[in-house]
Amino acid sequence: MEEKEIYDLLIVGNGFDLAHKLHTSYADFYNFMKFSVEYETKRSFIKNIEDYFKITYSPELDNLGMDFLSAKIGKRKDNFFVNYFCKYITVFDSWNGFESELREILIALDYLLDNLNYDNYSPRENLFRIRGINKNHGQCFIYENGIIDKWHGLTLYGDDKFESGFAIIEGIKPDRRPIFESKMLTLKNDIIEKLFDELKEFTNFFATYLNIFAHKEFTMFDFKIGFKKIISYNYTNTAQKRYNLADKDVFYIHGKFNKMDLCGKLINDDIIFGIDNYEFSNDKLCYFTKIEQRQKMNNKTTIYKFIGNFENVCIFGHSLDLLDKESLEIVLKKANKIIIYVLNDNEQSKIKRNLKALHLSRDIDDEIEKEIIEIRKSDEIDFLEMKKS
Repeated sequence: MEEKEIYDLLIVGNGFDLAHKLHTSYADFYNFMKFSVEYETKRSFIKNIEDYFKITYSPELDNLGMDFLSAKIGKRKDNFFVNYFCKYITVFDSWNGFESELREILIALDYLLDNLNYDNYSPRENLFRIRGINKNHGQCFIYENGIIDKWHGLTLYGDDKFESGFAIIEGIKPDRRPIFESKMLTLKNDIIEKLFDELKEFTNFFATYLNIFAHKEFTMFDFKIGFKKIISYNYTNTAQKRYNLADKDVFYIHGKFNKMDLCGKLINDDIIFGIDNYEFSNDKLCYFTKIEQRQKMNNKTTIYKFIGNFENVCIFGHSLDLLDKESLEIVLKKANKIIIYVLNDNEQSKIKRNLKALHLSRDIDDEIEKEIIEIRKSDEIDFLEMKKS
């Protein structure tokens, strides 16, 4: 009988769910949003859903929240993030792309808030001039026409060469500097609070979306590979069900959504949409960092407590991108043996680059040579064991 491989720890990312044919990619969610925002008739909406997701429509989809969610998104197309990403029209290859763009939005917003001050205000034109936006907003397009158009009384646009931006704020009037600056401080904090509320709503849209499209049932059988614990970067319990682990043995680092059989409201479980740590000028923007959100979650277990003492770790479906550096380095610095499963040669090269970029105080090339770190093709072992599921 073939010996079973047992690992202390499994780390999974979105690639694990995608390998199980679940519609949990950014592109999947983006297209559902797009169909909802462009909703014309129920028939055309269903056709779009069936064509894109390769499914047959059934009332069960509505029970799980499809009609309800599409109507909610359609009515809230002015939500900053629905508006931005639908108008931006970029379908990222992974959630890392979404997260990178979210980071750029926040950096641009930080710069904007710094420039909403007395010196940049033109009473005659009743606007703020924001200089140097092409150097400070990265990939972000918040100054494009229509991206922020009277969002809670704030309108932004850029000049023809995209060198300077202009901000118009309803209700702002000339005043003495101390009074003006005091009012602006209150307004800036309000902007951040409203934006965070809309990110939370956007997160609830995604959790409800998962209720429709992110379920997988498994036939239990003896695996050739096993794990004592799992760290999941996913919001789904696919890996937990696949390897039949108890709740105490799975750490959902970004939170977990809980399925509703009849979904008539937005699911607002504690799941995290955010960015890794960043030093913002405006302190309240720390609301958008993963570490800040994680500290507010009900689960008081930390990653340090969860991993305890372990020897080896197996990774599947996670790119080891720097966007998760803060949590990854805690585990990967401590592991005596690291095995990473990849799908192809391109992914293998990318994983190796990302490992080096994490700066783990390890000689990556040397440890790969000595097989302390192994990068294996996923077909070298029936890792997912899909044939029997």
